[in-house]
Amino acid sequence: MTTRFFSLFTSSIVLSVILSSTAFATTAMKSKHMQIGEKILSYIIEKDRSNSLSSDKLEGKTILLVFATIDQQFSGSVLRDVQNIVSNRAVKDFKAIGIVSSHKGYEGVKQLIDRYHLKYQMLHDVGDIISTQLGIIVYPTTLIINSNGRLAYYYPLYASDYAAQVSSYLEKIINDTEEQYLNEVVAQQKEYEAIKKAREKIARGEVTEAITILNTLIEEGSTSFDLHLLLGYSLLNIQQPKKALVHFNKAQELNADSAMVGLGMGLAFSRTGQREKALVLLTEVIKKEPVAHIAYRELAHIYEEKGEVDKAIYYIIKELGSLTAQIED
Repeated sequence: MTTRFFSLFTSSIVLSVILSSTAFATTAMKSKHMQIGEKILSYIIEKDRSNSLSSDKLEGKTILLVFATIDQQFSGSVLRDVQNIVSNRAVKDFKAIGIVSSHKGYEGVKQLIDRYHLKYQMLHDVGDIISTQLGIIVYPTTLIINSNGRLAYYYPLYASDYAAQVSSYLEKIINDTEEQYLNEVVAQQKEYEAIKKAREKIARGEVTEAITILNTLIEEGSTSFDLHLLLGYSLLNIQQPKKALVHFNKAQELNADSAMVGLGMGLAFSRTGQREKALVLLTEVIKKEPVAHIAYRELAHIYEEKGEVDKAIYYIIKELGSLTAQIED
């Protein structure tokens, strides 16, 4: 399996962009700080081994990007839903691209194309280079880049209303050029940059400073799923599970289907002594994501504390098997 999970020390759900890559060409008016979408597309074009993409083909289009992996149910659901979105649209200046991680090579990508009857552009992310360099740590992840090269939408994981939600945003992004929308994009961009800075600080071990940045965003009115999820994991990192629970609850309100929220809440409940609640949540995480080795480890710890040694050993073995499977892949 190639699904990636949070480390409590470096966790973040937010996209990290290669700022040094060549800017993607567009004839539209530019604001320098708004061109992250162009940099994402430039990097994908650079790493596309099929040479099927170019700036000429993408210039001026609204681009729907889906990062997925083979052998994962949610990735398959997103790829299928994107095909339905594509089939229901007759927009000339719109393009969907699937970027797929596959340990089976392009043959694995081809299997997905055949299984879900996909007729839009599909790229094999060889060695996970694209997703790794762009900081995609959760599959599936969906981005929309508007015709001016702006990153206008970012959504990790999958929800039951995915198709309706993404279609709604596409309509707004393609058709709505009013000042209010542009102001929303500027606000999103400011939040994106702040969360990116917080994530960089976490990676350097400066978790307290990262928390200050994230709390400032909340004081300024930001309420995004990404913000609350990252803040929850950051507070867990500095042993403040009760405060972490507040933000995991807010993240859950925004995305009730997120296994990452369930994992975070399970860890927080465990660390506040609420073992039974932790057991329920972590067991559900394992059902959704069978390689969630962090959940296995916490379950082993809980049963060890309860004196149920056999169950603790069972989950230790499950964790080792999960890690071995990831190494082999």
